Amino acid sequence: MDCVSLHHRDLLLKFKNALRLGNWTLNLIGLTQFKPMKFSIHPCQQDSAWETLLVQAGFRPTKIWAAVSRFRFRLAFCLMLGFLAGSRLYAEPLVQIETVEIGHPGNVADLNTGFGAVAYKYRLGKFEVSLASYTAFLNAVAASDPYTLYNPLMMTDLNIAGIARAGESGSFVYSVIGTGDRPVSQVSWFDAARFCNWLHNGAIAGGDTENGAYPLNGALNGIIPKNPDAKWWIPTEEEWYKAAYFQPKAEGGDADNYWLYAMRSNDLPGNQVGDLPNQANYCTPTLSVTGEAQPAPAQNYLTPGGAYTASGSFYGTSDQTGNVWEWIDAVMGPEQRSLRGGGWSNLEKYQPSTFRHSPFLVRSELPEVGFRVATATQP
Repeated sequence: MDCVSLHHRDLLLKFKNALRLGNWTLNLIGLTQFKPMKFSIHPCQQDSAWETLLVQAGFRPTKIWAAVSRFRFRLAFCLMLGFLAGSRLYAEPLVQIETVEIGHPGNVADLNTGFGAVAYKYRLGKFEVSLASYTAFLNAVAASDPYTLYNPLMMTDLNIAGIARAGESGSFVYSVIGTGDRPVSQVSWFDAARFCNWLHNGAIAGGDTENGAYPLNGALNGIIPKNPDAKWWIPTEEEWYKAAYFQPKAEGGDADNYWLYAMRSNDLPGNQVGDLPNQANYCTPTLSVTGEAQPAPAQNYLTPGGAYTASGSFYGTSDQTGNVWEWIDAVMGPEQRSLRGGGWSNLEKYQPSTFRHSPFLVRSELPEVGFRVATATQP
């Protein structure tokens, strides 16, 4: 019998480790008809023991790939399942959503509007969901895009353009146009819900978009309630409102614990990008990005998250006034939800806490509508 080389020994050790994971996977999914293969020889034992093992496993030492025994299929199957299980169990999320904790559980509602009371702690996205995050989502789940998660206006409407698509259905590839930290827009409530499902399921390539936070199961219309065990979700109106406007009087807030604008202010905000306080991306009636009164066809008007550096809320969220309207989970009709926050081309009357958008069709996609996400606090 030929001597087993160190290379073969190393290769077999790799097979051994992979096979262990494969056997564990078989047990996990209940394929008990495949009896696990067991390797019991330590790599420090003599070559003769390895030679015996190779022969027992059905391999000729000099031609390791010439498998001839009845175990060949089982070995290949175990290796394949081991690889798949390992890649799923240990895959890193493709996006990381920065969140801030919204504390003071059990706070009272705003007496002026009736909103803002939340009995628990939670976390909210510090920024609106960005072009970069949504592009990663599309590349992970929308190679054929059966749920129309991509709107071509994301590329062709230059006022908000941020995501390009190339290729054919089945092999679509998406890329960010310009800076990826601006908010995504042209998304429906269902697009936002599928993004939350993807986050709930690990934000990995091929991750499930149909179940998790919301039991969508292919739905493109109607009112779908959030699952109680959702890990990520579209914020309720109460959650969104509290994060934007609440600040206890005892901690420097207004006399009634709520501000009129999401920049810790009751004064009409300005719209200068930079480090001045009480600023937002809206029309004053001049536009924030250009200072012009009318939008230019080729100008992008979305600003990066946190561009108004001294204008965050009490809890540290950015752009809850201006930039893009944001979907919230308020049910307004049989096929309608609502929006909050105002957009880059809207005048002052749409920006304060007292303005609540009229019912909005859940399948609607508009150039000034985006979203942010909520999640539970860590224990």
